[in-house]
This record gives sequence, structure tokens and C-alpha cells, in this order.
Amino acid sequence: MAAPHAYKTIEQPRRVEGLTRDEICNRYMRKVLLIARRIADRLPSDSAIGVDDLAGWGAIGLLEAFDRFDPDQKIKFSTFAEYRIRGAMVDALRTHDSFSRRRRQLAKRIDAVRHQLRGRTGVDPEPIACARELGMTLEQYHEALGKVRSVTHVSLMANDDEGRPLTEVIPSETRAPDDEHDREETRTLLRNAVNELGDRERQVILMYYGKQMSGAEIAAVYGVTVSRVSQILSAARRTLRGKLDGQITFDDLDKGRNRP
Repeated sequence: MAAPHAYKTIEQPRRVEGLTRDEICNRYMRKVLLIARRIADRLPSDSAIGVDDLAGWGAIGLLEAFDRFDPDQKIKFSTFAEYRIRGAMVDALRTHDSFSRRRRQLAKRIDAVRHQLRGRTGVDPEPIACARELGMTLEQYHEALGKVRSVTHVSLMANDDEGRPLTEVIPSETRAPDDEHDREETRTLLRNAVNELGDRERQVILMYYGKQMSGAEIAAVYGVTVSRVSQILSAARRTLRGKLDGQITFDDLDKGRNRP
């Protein structure tokens, strides 16, 4: 008698209320935008945070809701999703408040001076040279560096599933700086460069590298094609490549991704 055939079980993709991840994104993005607009309306008129920023954070909350929803808890997904969406936006705003506009300007001044001095000499400038250029004493310069480094902008705290911020996706073995001082300066440079991107480019970079989302998932969030996401990524990379002046390559960042 012939042996029975062995059938391999094919794991089905996760569904919530009968919907796939992409279908959930398509159905609930209108709710994400609605919540984002309501919160944006309550922000100060001079706030640097816009609807796109809030929607990006809310989209991340929506994806987390899909991944963590438990139907056994006897709660509707729509209720759970709204809680996670709003919570993601509020948490991001709280983190953002810790990075004042004055400190962002200070970080940009320091980076500009370092870049200017490096261009003149061809080598990384000494702290005393930076201090003189900024009109500070050496003590004031180190104090300013401490203020800048003590803060992480919310847009770079879009953690992946392992809780790593974008600045830690870079593999340690590539272009490893000699000491923690240089590593901190590299992280500061990356933070500032990403923060200067347009809203859509910044959010796509953060979803792709920080949240490890695929191009298809990002396309579903924004309701665009995968090729459009690729175009946005390419434009953001070109901008960042110019700002980073070769200090970090996207080969480095791509090696740190856990998925294609």
C-alpha cells in the first residue's frame, strides 16, 4: 500500500476581522487622518508639527494595533485601533516637546561650523576651533554639545520591533568611529539631516529604516503605488547623501534592515 502523501501546511497571513494588514491600512487611513487633523487643530499656530507628521505616527499606531489586537478581549478592532492611533500621536508629541526649537537651532549651528571648518582644513576640527568660531569658550561649547546630545528628536524614535531607534540600525562594524564622542556626533548629524527632510520624505525614511516596513506596506499606508514609495525613498536618500557628506552610506543602513 502506498504511503500517504505528506502535506505541508502553508501558514496563512494574519487577519483581523477578516482583513489583511494592507486592507486594514486602506480602510482605517481615513480615521488616522481625521484624528491627525483634530489634534493638529489644537496645536499652537507656530507648531512645527503638521498633519503629515501626526498621520505618520498614527499610521505606525495602526500597524501596531493590527499586530497586537486580540479578539478574545471582547473589544472591537475599531475601538482598539483608535486608542492605539491616538496614543501613538500623543506619545510622539510628548517626546517632541523635549526637543525645543532653540536646541534644534543650536544643533544646526554646531553642525554648520564643524562642516565649514572641515571644508577648510580637510580634517575634523578640534573642539577649541569650533568654540572660537561660535564665539564660545571651550567650556560653553562642551555645555552646548551636552544640551544637543541629551535630546533625541521624536522622528528618530520610530522604533522597530526590537525597540531600536533609526540611529542604531546602522551596523557597528561599518565605518565604526574611534570613540563614543565621534559616534554621538554622527548620530546628531543623522538626526538633523532627517529632521530637515520634507514631511512625506521624513516619514517614509522612518517607516522604511526605523520601523523596518516594506515598500508595499508604506504604499498601503499612504494610498500610493510601491513605485511611488521607491521614488520618495530615492529622493530622500539623495538629499541625505548630500547633507551627510559621505559620513554614513545607505549601504550601511540597508545592512541594518531585517527585511528587504
